[in-house]
Parts: sequence; structure tokens; C-alpha cells
Amino acid sequence: MPFVDYSFYLKSKNCCKKIVETCTPGPQGPPGNSKNASLFYNNLTFEDAGVLIADYNSITTFNNGFERYINNNVIDFNSLASLVSSNICFLEIYSHCDATAGNTGTSNFIKIDLSGVILEPNSLQTIDIDTRSVEKGTEEHLSFGPVLYKLVNNSNSNNNLCINTKNTYSLRVSTGRPYILTEIKLILKVIIFEN
Repeated sequence: MPFVDYSFYLKSKNCCKKIVETCTPGPQGPPGNSKNASLFYNNLTFEDAGVLIADYNSITTFNNGFERYINNNVIDFNSLASLVSSNICFLEIYSHCDATAGNTGTSNFIKIDLSGVILEPNSLQTIDIDTRSVEKGTEEHLSFGPVLYKLVNNSNSNNNLCINTKNTYSLRVSTGRPYILTEIKLILKVIIFEN
């Protein structure tokens, strides 16, 4: 049987045109009614291992991010209660910082989470975002997350791994060694599935 070269057909304009004409666009996303936030925090210096609550920086956020869900250094999701009542909502959380390590060792880590301030029963007390490590003396750009949690309005024991909209949280940073953290940012992305 003779060999047939089909490469001409793949390169021809007519064939490509037919392929493009048969493609259909994907589904449209929701309209541009974003419920997201990009929050900046002041630099943190750890002289030794420890735990600190980060202080919110409204000026840096105003100039470089988008302020939402923050009140007196506390993250508050109460404004989402009506949205959660009529939809299925998830919260995707990321964080970022630049980190310089003072020394090395087995406890060379940075952990970022949201620590509960006011909590409803049967809801998350600590929202773990992520843990990273950095070698001594180098400044590194670290990303934490993403993590995804469901938002609820109830205190049902079946929803004990969810974030209740009545809960409030603080951004908490834990380290195992001396660190200097700069450009600390928290990103909150609300994902809505309409019922």
C-alpha cells in the first residue's frame, strides 16, 4: 500500500478555516460584580520564633489593593450574609509576602493563617492558609495558598469545617526563626454559585 502524505491537508488554509468555524465559545462568566478584596499589612520583624497578629495598612491598600471585609484590623464577613442566604458561596484565600531569614535550622518556617476573634459554634476557629520556609540571608517572594472554604450562615454541626459569616478573624503569622516580612498581602476571593 503506498504511503499517503497528509501534512498538506493540516497546513492548508481551508482545513484550518473549517476547524476554526466549528469552534463554539465557552460559557459566559458572571457579570463583573466582584466581591473580592486585596488587603495590605504592615511589615513584621521577628527577633526570634514567635506569633504576631499583622496590622492592617489602609493607606497601602487604598493605593495598591481593594479594601473590603476589614474593620478595625479584623476581617468580617457579615456583609456576605444575604448573599450566602440565597447562593452557595466559597471563599478562596491567598497571601503573599517578601521574607528574609535571620538564620537557618529545622524550625525555619513561616505560617500564615486567619485566627478567630469572634466565633460562632461549629465553625472554623483557625483558617489555615499555608506554610513556607526561606534560607538564611536571602529575600524570597513567598506565596501562601490558595485554600478554599465554604461560607455559611448557620451553626449546624455538619458545617463545622465552614466559615460562618458572623465570625471575625485576624491575620496571624507564626515563625520558627528570626524573619523580616515585607509587602504582606491578603487576597480574599468570593466564588458564587447561584441556586
